[in-house]
Amino acid sequence: SSFDLQTTANLIHTKSNRALSNNDNTGTSFFMVLPFTPNFIDLLPDANGLYPVNVFQPSNPVQTRDLLRNEQDVFRFLGSIRGTYDLINSENHSLQAIADVGADFFDQEDELLAPPELQFEPRDGLPGTSILTGGDNLNINTSGNLAWTYSPGPESFSATTSAGVQYSESDLDFSRIITRNLIPGQGNVDQGSSVDVEENRQRIEEFGIYAQEELLLMQDRLLLTAGVRADRSSSNGDPDEYFLYPKAAASYRFQEVAPWLEELKFRGAFGQTGNRPLFGNKFTPVSSDNIDGNTGTSIDEDVIAGDPAIKPERQSEIELGFDATLFDERATLEFSVYQKTITDLLLERTLPPSSGFDSEIFNGGELRNQGIEIGFTATPYQTENASWLFRTIFFSNQSEITELPVPAFEAGGFATALGSFRIEEGQPASQIVGLDGVCPAPPATRPECVAQGLNPGDPVVVALGEAEPDFVWSFTNDVTFGPLNFYFLLDWKKGGDIINLTNFLFDAAGNSEDFELAPGEECPAPEEVDSDDPGTCRLGVFGLHTRPLVEDGSFLKLRELALSYDIAPSLGPSGFFGQDVRYVRLGVTGRNLFTVTPYNGLDPEVSNFGNRAIDRNIDVAPFPPSRQFWLTLEVGF
Repeated sequence: SSFDLQTTANLIHTKSNRALSNNDNTGTSFFMVLPFTPNFIDLLPDANGLYPVNVFQPSNPVQTRDLLRNEQDVFRFLGSIRGTYDLINSENHSLQAIADVGADFFDQEDELLAPPELQFEPRDGLPGTSILTGGDNLNINTSGNLAWTYSPGPESFSATTSAGVQYSESDLDFSRIITRNLIPGQGNVDQGSSVDVEENRQRIEEFGIYAQEELLLMQDRLLLTAGVRADRSSSNGDPDEYFLYPKAAASYRFQEVAPWLEELKFRGAFGQTGNRPLFGNKFTPVSSDNIDGNTGTSIDEDVIAGDPAIKPERQSEIELGFDATLFDERATLEFSVYQKTITDLLLERTLPPSSGFDSEIFNGGELRNQGIEIGFTATPYQTENASWLFRTIFFSNQSEITELPVPAFEAGGFATALGSFRIEEGQPASQIVGLDGVCPAPPATRPECVAQGLNPGDPVVVALGEAEPDFVWSFTNDVTFGPLNFYFLLDWKKGGDIINLTNFLFDAAGNSEDFELAPGEECPAPEEVDSDDPGTCRLGVFGLHTRPLVEDGSFLKLRELALSYDIAPSLGPSGFFGQDVRYVRLGVTGRNLFTVTPYNGLDPEVSNFGNRAIDRNIDVAPFPPSRQFWLTLEVGF
């Protein structure tokens, strides 16, 4: 009775076979080809199965769709073990030893085959490409903890002292074999004359120590907490240096405040955490090279120099708020405001050519986030056989670069003319900038030209938007009627601008719906174009006017809709192979069913560069979003 052991295990296997998407400079991805291919061109194969040549572009997207293979196979396992042992369990004292081990492992294999007969394949002189990539990653997290609770009596106080250690490691290894000039009819990576091999390994080890004291006073109304944590990481410049992160919190509960307000709790907290550098930031990367026939290593051109003194970013957060229990515990309200200040930002700065490097990673600068979070949960209706649970969450955050030790720089995007993200002191961290015409000749003046020290005819760079939304608001409803359960989740995002470069492709090809001129209309000079509404002639003004590419990414999305039915709430001990079956539930779920948005692209939740903190909202020929439908069967023992 003194020992408790809990285990979890989850095995996931997914397979996909996707075509080509996203941007490229070779004319192979569908969205890079279709805007420039007239719709009267027949791209379908003839009676002999031969595909016509697309004379307008380097590839025939129908042929690419039919013959190219892009397969991915992923196994992922997540598991944990948690053990708790009661060393002391008396009336006034309890001492527990707690140990945790968690593992997250995935193995991924990708195969891409572009046979020699594809129209675009012979362009490099090596027709046919076969790519085989494989990778695996193991994350392990272990901890050992002691928790001692002392309570002299039921009307006094309670003190909980806890301390422990934590160790985690991440081991990533992936490789890629690229073979070109394939033997016709062969797809293996050993069936070509040009072979390139790549491998990337990343291993990170981290160790932490913590101690915490928690006091519950005044008949469990006042809660005081204080603690400190010390962390070290192999990603830091000095892997043996510990960084201290303190925390403190307090809360007080008022009970029976009003007939409709059972409890009101005010709370405040302060805490610090660290954001470790990326793997390799402290090293200067080198690559293999052939030096007079000998294998060696060399530093690449435009390389980013490592910083042996690199350290984590430090995040300090203050949060104030209250929690309320209302209407006979049928509703709860949570309200929080916070300010998070991040110092020692991990930045990149340009180095002089005499250093031999292009740039380096370093710590410097400060970023401030301020926001509000509101959560409301209610049970408007509840009987013995039916209930309705409603929950809504509101979130809003605003950021500002409050200190920057280097000149403003672009942190993402392809070019200023196409819209880019700029890190600039006094501005939001996710601001989008672009060109807005040219400076006029005297005697006309323009404040931006004076501020930037520009000459007549120089392009003007201005702020055009911000990727951070004004707010995100979600609504959840969970309705149960007897054995039937109905659930849906609505997400509403207001604001959050997107750089729509997919639309730019159609503009560049002259295929936008607003591209053609009216009879007798002429394109104005670039400096005379209304940047807010350039209308037609968009191709002629691109490069001087970026504003048409920046669109509002607001949306209302039905994130999930689910319906389930309890076939048998209980089958008894003989219900399933002699086991005690608690329930059998059949359900159907739909996700991403519809979206209402002013955005002109496929989906307002788009990120050309993946899961990035700042330069997410760039749309360049993405893989289209999909509706997902799930049929589930749950059995509980």
